This record gives sequence, structure tokens and C-alpha cells, in this order.
Amino acid sequence: MSVITNMPFDKDKIEYVVACSGGNDSIALLQYMLDNYELGTFLALYNDTGWAREDWPLRIKDVSQKCRSLNVPFVSTQSIGFRNMVRKHKGFPMPASAMQFCTSDLKTGPTLLFLNNHDPEKEWVVVTGRRREESQNRAGLALIEEDTKVYQGRDVLNPLITHDERERDILIRKFGFEPLPHSSMECFPCVCSKKSDINMLPDYPGVITVIKDLEIEMGHTSNGKPRVMFRPYRSGGAVGIEQVMIWANGKRGTKLNKIPKEHQIPKVDYSGYRGNMKPDERAKFWGDIKQQCIDLGYNLKDLPTDIAYDDDTDEGKDFSRQCDGGLCGN
Repeated sequence: MSVITNMPFDKDKIEYVVACSGGNDSIALLQYMLDNYELGTFLALYNDTGWAREDWPLRIKDVSQKCRSLNVPFVSTQSIGFRNMVRKHKGFPMPASAMQFCTSDLKTGPTLLFLNNHDPEKEWVVVTGRRREESQNRAGLALIEEDTKVYQGRDVLNPLITHDERERDILIRKFGFEPLPHSSMECFPCVCSKKSDINMLPDYPGVITVIKDLEIEMGHTSNGKPRVMFRPYRSGGAVGIEQVMIWANGKRGTKLNKIPKEHQIPKVDYSGYRGNMKPDERAKFWGDIKQQCIDLGYNLKDLPTDIAYDDDTDEGKDFSRQCDGGLCGN
């Protein structure tokens, strides 16, 4: 694994590893650490996902340089990258589901490699910028999480849990930065993107092309469902990135009622597709698609089943929950 550092550090003096995505919460967290902990006892850790918005590396460079000017080590890990990850798993990640592998492959995995290299005794504490007011999932977040499974027994410290946005923004400005009007762009777009994030995509046509090509490359599941980055169930029935953009830019309640030709299996009739189908209607529709594939002689066994793509499974229903590993979007 490739690791880039802005300055040398003494691993024997390090006690804390500050998870830093470059977003608002992690910038505030850096200032909190500067205010409350001794220099030399902590370092900042950024995970390069290979899927950041094209201007984000410059943001990270600014953060790294600022940290260096304050004598704070800033470490960047490298990953296999988003596209290679999708190809490896033969599908797009679905946070909080059976296919939640984006965080582990692009962030937690590289983080653990770094930690185990430099802290084999598991004495370092991981520090995150998660706050209770961010979401219902985080409302009960503890200040200290002991012997965490995700960090292989290391403790996690969440010192900003009671900070509201006003208090957070004070810390950001004290660090010399201005609060961003959006979340971290370390992954752009993220599979959990809000409509406002998706509506940024027209300014980045190259990203749209990459996603569309990757979606087509991924093909279909054994139920005949297109493997697309954003679940139609959560996106007004939109299938594929171009339709998702139409949905995101549309009025509240916008539904898409047609599966694009590039996401159709040849000779299969998708004309009954509607974006407002209820769960039982969706199950019937996709059951019919599967039967058509069988009747046409397609070998569905060559297509793996991904239960997270199906909204009638527990894993699929859980998709709407926020990914809460502590490394994303803070």
C-alpha cells in the first residue's frame, strides 16, 4: 500500500489518529485536537478513494500544507480505486447492506493496513468528527467506543458529539478555513448522495461518462435487474445515472417510467415498468422479467444474485440507513 506523508512523525509518541476526509467536521476536529492535545501525539489520516471530485485533491493539498505549517503530520493512504472495486465485486456498493464494501475497500482497509504497520499493539486511538445532531443513527453516539471491531480492538474517540453546526463552524474558521456548503467530496458522487450532490454532476461530464460506462459494463443480476449505481427504488424509478440526474433535478415526486435501452436485456419486454410501483408490483414485474430471460434461453446462473438490489430483502430495506463507519463524509 502506498502512503504519502507531509512530514516525518515519531510513531512511538503518537497516541491518536484523526480521521480526516477534508470535510467540515474533520477540519473542525483538527482544530479541536490542536486546542486540546499536545503536538506530536496525533496525526491526521486521509484515505484517497480514487473517486474524489476533480477539485478535491487541491483541497486535501491545502489541508496537508496547513497541517505541516502547524507541525501536524498528515498521512494519505491509497486504495484500489472505485472503478476497480466495482469490477472486483461485480456490482456497485450499497451502504448498510450486504454489499457494503466501499468503506472497507477504499477507507477502512487502507486505514487498518497503516495502523497495523505502525501500531501493531493496537494502542492508538482513532478519533472521528461524528456529531449526534447529524442524523438519527448518530443521536446516541458515545464519546468513547472501546475495543471496536472495525478497528480490530482499538478504541474510538468522538469528541465533537455534542457540537452543533455553529460550534463546529467556529472551529473551522479558527483553523483558517471557511465552512463548505456541502459534505466531503472524497467520493463523488457517493452512493448515498443527496439530490443537491447529484445536481452538481452536469459540471463534471467526464464523471457521468465513467459511471454510465461502468453501469453498462456491470450488466444485470440473475433476476434481470440492471446493476446501476443508484437504486431505482430510492430514485423515483430512475435506472442509470442519466435518469437519476433527471429525477434529482425534477420536482418532488418525479417518477421515471422507462428503462433505458442500454440497460435492457435483448428481446426482453420491459414496457410494463413504472417508477411508482409498490413492492408487490415490483416483485411481480421482476419475476416476469426473470421468466422471460429463462424462456429466451439466457443462462441466469452466470449472473450472481445480489440481495441488496432487491427492496423486499432486509438488506435492501436497510440501504436507506446512513453509512456510519466514522470515516465517510465527516
